[in-house]
Amino acid sequence: MKKLFVLIFAALLVAAFTTPAMAKFNIGCVIATDFYYLKSDAEHKAGGVVTAPVAAIPGDDNYSQTHIQIPGWSRPNITWTNEKDVRARIEFGVGDQGAGQLISGAGGTTGGATLRHAYGEWDVTPGFTLMAGWSTTPFSPLDPTQTLGTSAPNFIPPFLGLGHIIGIGFGNFYSGRFPQVRGTWKFSDQMKFEMALVDPAVTATPFAAAAGKVSDNESKMPRIDASADLYFGPLKLYPSIFWHKQIYDNVTAGSDNEITSYGYSLGLRFNIGPVDFASEIQTGQNWSNTRGTLPSMWDTSGTIIGATTRVSPTGQVLDSDDLGWWVDVSFKLGMVTPHLLYGMSRTDNDGVPGIADDFEVNTKMYGIHVVIPVAKTFMIRPEFMIYDYGDDNQVGVAAPVGSTVDFGKQTILGVQFMVVF
Repeated sequence: MKKLFVLIFAALLVAAFTTPAMAKFNIGCVIATDFYYLKSDAEHKAGGVVTAPVAAIPGDDNYSQTHIQIPGWSRPNITWTNEKDVRARIEFGVGDQGAGQLISGAGGTTGGATLRHAYGEWDVTPGFTLMAGWSTTPFSPLDPTQTLGTSAPNFIPPFLGLGHIIGIGFGNFYSGRFPQVRGTWKFSDQMKFEMALVDPAVTATPFAAAAGKVSDNESKMPRIDASADLYFGPLKLYPSIFWHKQIYDNVTAGSDNEITSYGYSLGLRFNIGPVDFASEIQTGQNWSNTRGTLPSMWDTSGTIIGATTRVSPTGQVLDSDDLGWWVDVSFKLGMVTPHLLYGMSRTDNDGVPGIADDFEVNTKMYGIHVVIPVAKTFMIRPEFMIYDYGDDNQVGVAAPVGSTVDFGKQTILGVQFMVVF
């Protein structure tokens, strides 16, 4: 697969340079290098320890090491414009494509390539643009600026394979990049509206099949995302929503046969002089059953749908409630720009009434990074962040019933070198 991506990109470069003169194209690139110290405390290294009703002793077996990695969002890109109203863009992420290799025995990070963007756009009218292809979706469009440790090793089961990037799982629900058809209506320089039909995440059936039958996912509707950009001078608002229903056939009598995921989000940005304030809050249900990037919280009950939505013994869906928010405040101080960040996420599920299987996990992050442009296209970004996985989490039916768990903390201190052109 890695060789295939390299060949494809080489072919695209050849095509770009041999395209007739009437076509315009732009080649860009971002290359980042993470150089950081990571510490996971004993609770995190153990994969979580029981805190109640009887506290477990995690010992002193923590994890600390220095890493130098190329995050997988380093990227080359090409944009073509064949006509004034038609564009195409393709972009690949290159570098380390996953976390955890250093603790799984692979002996180091692994290089690879992933598709980030591949789409075409047509300006149908001056106020309406049609896009089709692979790209980000309109829901929850803002992200905090945390970037160090994308491939940081992790020890908690739901987070394995995911390091730390733009606060995902610690206040930020990242809607991701997926195939879609999207319309953008620009009413003025102060107002824009977008709606996308997104390829749905078709999950396997969580419901018991009727006798002699096979239960399949028979969803007909794509996921629907919609957002608006509203500008009021220095204040910018970004409301957005998504809705996604999945339906399953041939389930047992009396069982539910559908799961609905939805989300509401409100982002805002406020700029006054050297100060920039950015924040976003998202809430909804059953996020692990839809497109997006939010680590699924751990549930030890063994009755998991998408890790956070559960089904009762009689086939009824037990919806999970999700919440996340973050704040990113930056100050322009000469040539440097410090950023202060804070974020938190919560997933909870009350389980079956009358049974001690409640499920609630809280995470939070806080820290600082500084953007230092040492040259026109070269930046150095020192960063210090603490990631708290929660010390009083309910994880369903544990041993003993009603236990709470401390999933520990991770600390990352280092610097990122970034070339942008």
